Amino acid sequence: GEMKHVFINRNFFEKYKTKIEDVVSKIESRIDWMKQSSRADFGNLLEDNVCILLDVSRSMEPHLSYLKKKLEKLINEQIRLKTRFNLVAFSDTLQTFSPKLERVSPTTLQSARDWCSSLQCSGSTDIL
Repeated sequence: GEMKHVFINRNFFEKYKTKIEDVVSKIESRIDWMKQSSRADFGNLLEDNVCILLDVSRSMEPHLSYLKKKLEKLINEQIRLKTRFNLVAFSDTLQTFSPKLERVSPTTLQSARDWCSSLQCSGSTDIL
């Protein structure tokens, strides 16, 4: 490699430093926003049609109540803003909230909350 000496005057440095600090601040704000609520666990759902896959095998038993709480937040915060959705739980069998993507409505959202609260862990994750 080569070494180059570059002279940067104080005014240029201060402007550059301010721009960098502004960008870093925006990135930190975005990270803080991503860590809030359902985005912390599921990320930011970008698509209008979403299907959430849930592991409900026996090994997930210690985490099931946590999962149910987080799913309710996801439904209330993000899925309600989508067009269609479905939920699929798997262990050694599959359970679906619906056989197809459902249109988002107050009724389907409440049905999804009820379906999530009824989830039980069983079996293994061997679905092949």
